[in-house]
Amino acid sequence: MKTLFLAVLIFIASCSAGDTKKEITLSSGRTIVVSFEKQIHEGRDPVLFVDYVNEEKVIKTKTVEDETLEIWNALKEEVEITGVQEALVKYSYFTGRIKDSGEKEYGSILFDAEKTESGNWKLRKVN
Repeated sequence: MKTLFLAVLIFIASCSAGDTKKEITLSSGRTIVVSFEKQIHEGRDPVLFVDYVNEEKVIKTKTVEDETLEIWNALKEEVEITGVQEALVKYSYFTGRIKDSGEKEYGSILFDAEKTESGNWKLRKVN
């Protein structure tokens, strides 16, 4: 759990993962662009960081969960190529604008994917 917490902190601090981008068409028909990169930090195994920002307002957490699963399934081939055993997926979504400045505000939900001993991936919501 301590390792996951550290990974979450590192991931949040590096909000713009961006070495590689992939265009994905979701089942809704909407085409999105996802950024991802493999990061290696001293004292721990490599982790793949995946970042997606949805500029549309999302009302249901279930929508975020469903789209994250679609994103994850679309990236599995790339994930396997990297050889990582863990990935963090950050799904950010538009929540509105700040009244005074008009700047956009975003919420985010973090997901952790771990490769099991059987070789399958287990994706779970962290926050």
